Amino acid sequence: MHGLVKVLSCAVLALPGSVQAAHAQTPFEQLFNPRTALSIILEMPQATWAAMAAEQPASGVCIFAWPPSSPRYPWHSTNATVITEGETRTEQLYQQIGIKKKSFCGSFHTTKPSLTLTLDRNLPANEAVAESHLGTTHLSLENSRQDSDLFRQCAGYYVFRIMGLPAPMCSFAALYRRDAASAPLVFLGLYVLTEPVKKDFFRRRADLTNVPSGSLYEFEFPDDFTQIIIANNQLQVEWSATANQDFLFAVNQVQNFPATALAKTLDLPPFIDFWATEIFLKSGDGFLSNRNNAFVFDDPPAQTPIQRTRFRFIPHGLDQILNVGAKPSVSQTSILAQMAHLDNGLRYQLIRTLASMGDQIEIADVPAHIDSFVPLVVRLWRSADILFGSDPNRAMQMAENVRRAAQQAVLDLRTVFGHGVVTPLTNTPIRLVGPHHVQCVTRVPTAVSFEVGRAACTNLPVQQWTFEPAATTMTNLGFQQSLKLYRVRNQASPRCLTVGAPFTDGSGRHKLEIATCNPQADEQRFLLVQREGRSFELRAFTENRCAHFSDSAVTNDGRPAIYLGTCDGSSKNLIVTE
Repeated sequence: MHGLVKVLSCAVLALPGSVQAAHAQTPFEQLFNPRTALSIILEMPQATWAAMAAEQPASGVCIFAWPPSSPRYPWHSTNATVITEGETRTEQLYQQIGIKKKSFCGSFHTTKPSLTLTLDRNLPANEAVAESHLGTTHLSLENSRQDSDLFRQCAGYYVFRIMGLPAPMCSFAALYRRDAASAPLVFLGLYVLTEPVKKDFFRRRADLTNVPSGSLYEFEFPDDFTQIIIANNQLQVEWSATANQDFLFAVNQVQNFPATALAKTLDLPPFIDFWATEIFLKSGDGFLSNRNNAFVFDDPPAQTPIQRTRFRFIPHGLDQILNVGAKPSVSQTSILAQMAHLDNGLRYQLIRTLASMGDQIEIADVPAHIDSFVPLVVRLWRSADILFGSDPNRAMQMAENVRRAAQQAVLDLRTVFGHGVVTPLTNTPIRLVGPHHVQCVTRVPTAVSFEVGRAACTNLPVQQWTFEPAATTMTNLGFQQSLKLYRVRNQASPRCLTVGAPFTDGSGRHKLEIATCNPQADEQRFLLVQREGRSFELRAFTENRCAHFSDSAVTNDGRPAIYLGTCDGSSKNLIVTE
């Protein structure tokens, strides 16, 4: 025991000033403070540990079709000593805790398993002790098998919290075992410590305290708001005050009333933020990208029978994120994402969020948050970890990898989605100048075509345009900001830019035409997304397409064309005003 005490008595290393002093925090806040080292010692013989670690899931490895009422792993009982040291040191023996293996697919491991510990499962008297000591009776230990750089989960949950979304707290812990109280310690590994999504999760968050009286469901691949999850008896119910009727209501809305389903089932602003955050993190295994790794929750229903739900989401299992080699893309695996992307207003809200959230994330300084855990990880890494080796100094390189990945994610986000929605100068004639500053958007209608084209810039009225506000609102859905939309009127006629017919080649491109200005026509609404410098993309509200200056496309009457194509930030769809 003396060796461990010596380890835990190391001086607390200096951390960024944003970290609160431990003495000002609750026991739970101290538990997840980067200045606090958590060590857990299981009193478990090697043979017992090895047998538990080697357990196979009852469902089989990576078999998702399994009745939620049938546990994949059995519970075990053991004594455990839990030690914390921040500004003060605490040590508490818990007898007969519940412990079981978790993860049956990507993080499945037979030597270093991920674990769930419930301190009061077998001995209710442990509850009061644990609440006073740790602020919780539940400890969730992730082996980080799918994150070779260890720090991604804590970085990912932090980004969700930056965006104002509920997400688990995250830190690190060292796990040991010994045959008996006086036996030598055996280091079992370095673990990611995450906050379990239990009723206490919601009680700790002032705006979610009524959720324990509502519903919580867990989604694993391929769960979604569809009838299949009901028909296959796959709905994982953590609790439900409505006997699952709120979820059944939402599924019925999605299946039978698609035009209004999202408005009647989701709290849409946080849904858009959740979706955008998954996209920013390049999540390959989240809910909207893979119908996996999420909790969905709702308040108690306002009326019976249920007329409205406000489902929201909580991420978990964030170990497949921040891939430096990937670019962010609009994931649409979930039926909810597919429906939302077809809705002009919700697609606008997603693009607006993606184009602007880079600044918010930069200000919150994800690299500094990662840095704050490095001394803790070095401190906890006492011996060889089967997944990460024996050199604790590797933590610095691993953290650097995730820091760079987080910084690259901001750059990639801006490359793909821009720097925010622009407010242009309105009701003032300007020219729309193409990427090489020699050609301008030109209205030259003929008897054959009303497509706009491009020609050498002049001062003629056919190249003079004005932006007229064409804002709309979505306050009925909870979005407080007006949509920054504009009509683009030509000065030589009473006509405005409008989304034209699709190309017949199946490319998804659309013609860009002019038509009589109509204040009610969504096809004449455009938004401007900021790119580098003064340049912007002119994006159609009704199509996920931007104006392109093309070297090859021509209008019906043979003029060099401007059309609506992919919004990718390439030079051919960058415009400046003069």
